[in-house]
Amino acid sequence: MRTQKETIPYSLKNKVFQRDGKVCRYCGDREGPFQLDHVYPESRGGETSFSNLAVTCKRCNVRKHAKIGIWPKPVGYFDEIETRLRNETKRSNILNSAISSAINLAMIMTIIGAIMVLPAVIPQLEFLRNSEIHVSGAIIFALGIGIEISATAIERKL
Repeated sequence: MRTQKETIPYSLKNKVFQRDGKVCRYCGDREGPFQLDHVYPESRGGETSFSNLAVTCKRCNVRKHAKIGIWPKPVGYFDEIETRLRNETKRSNILNSAISSAINLAMIMTIIGAIMVLPAVIPQLEFLRNSEIHVSGAIIFALGIGIEISATAIERKL
């Protein structure tokens, strides 16, 4: 035979919701619908008190039922996890930005190296004078040398 459950006073409900906010203390759900759960079940002797009540989503409350051993996370637990994840994302973005900047710098060094080498290379490519690819061949050759020059410069700095 089922006994009549004690009604939780409105003032106590209010205090628990103020403490926990609208966050399930078991899974971190912020959508709801929310219920109050007796952490230590009434059916096992748990009392209706501020310290024995927790805000939960309906799914967690139904799943827990009258079990003991599923304890709520501390207030602010999920906010702390979200903050850590946000910080990790920021660090990752900063690292990606730094890598992108290093690649861009290497490309710029390659172009500068090619530009510096180009005047010296063009006279040595006399055999291409009558060819239509004279300038483009010289530029490709200079870029190749420029890449070697910039790669050497990067290796020396590392």
